Amino acid sequence: VLILLLPGCTTLLGEDQENEETDCEMEPTTEGCFEPVVTEDDCTPTQVFTGESCRIMLRPEKLDFGTSEATLQIGTEMQQLTPSFLGDAPRKWAVNPQLPDGIEIDLESGVISGTPNYEEPSRHYTIIASNAAGIASFRIQITVLPIPVISVQLQSPEMNCTIGESCHMETPSFSGGEPDQWACEPPLPSGLTLGQDGSISGIPDQVGSTNHTITGSNNGGSAYASLNITTIHASPDSIDYEGESFTFSIGQPVSLAPSSSGGEITAWSVNPDLLSGLSISQSGVISGIPSVLQPTTEYTITAENSGGSVSASILIEVIDLPIWDLEYTQQSFDLSVGDVIPTTSPS
Repeated sequence: VLILLLPGCTTLLGEDQENEETDCEMEPTTEGCFEPVVTEDDCTPTQVFTGESCRIMLRPEKLDFGTSEATLQIGTEMQQLTPSFLGDAPRKWAVNPQLPDGIEIDLESGVISGTPNYEEPSRHYTIIASNAAGIASFRIQITVLPIPVISVQLQSPEMNCTIGESCHMETPSFSGGEPDQWACEPPLPSGLTLGQDGSISGIPDQVGSTNHTITGSNNGGSAYASLNITTIHASPDSIDYEGESFTFSIGQPVSLAPSSSGGEITAWSVNPDLLSGLSISQSGVISGIPSVLQPTTEYTITAENSGGSVSASILIEVIDLPIWDLEYTQQSFDLSVGDVIPTTSPS
């Protein structure tokens, strides 16, 4: 039996055989119309979306900020510290203890930045990065220093004092940061002290001239200035020999002691030089035994020290010794005209 199927004819079962096309827009759930697509919303909190699928999240590891120490300065913006790590990105950032005032950590990126406002001693801070898979931490030491002292200017490079009298120099001026410590090298002369504000005061008790270095510093840095301190005597005010005119006898001991007022006298001199036999001592006493006669002569006596000098004038005359108790062995003579007078010597 030959059976031939022709288009348009019915099948053996009597039904039409026609191809039908599915409309996916009208029936999207029909087999062949649905293509599954994975989005980020399909991932769980412990998964990471790769762009095509979700994978298991990796915890951050080997967290690092490029340095374990950071030294900052008040008022100067710090260089940003950007974290690096292995694994998936942290979703939360924390730091303990709180960073110095003016410094902060970006809670999304973990970048540390800012400008410190106050001095802070060296301290360790723990940076914690975390995601749903785990945590990582990094320890960093941060120090905030004050603005360094740039320069120190003294009231004067020279300080002149008088022994036994109060002497003072004002607090130095400065630029940059404020010094919180002052030092002097070598130490100040005896009687003078360096104040906490850099001033110098006291009553010096030694004469002399010394050079010193005054240093102002803080934790940020230091600066210095040179100072010369000169201490002199108080100038003598007057000298007095209790008279202005003196008459001495040749060969007789002489001693004239002066009185004085004002500062201590360290040297005496006389002009012109005293006559032979007399001299002036280191205390100003004129003494000796004059050996020559001298008419009234003016002498200028000068007393001096490191603070100045004072002078006084005196007159000195040296005369011969007076004669007294003159006697002749024979005091009475009975003579006649023409008699020879015997020689009689005085005593």
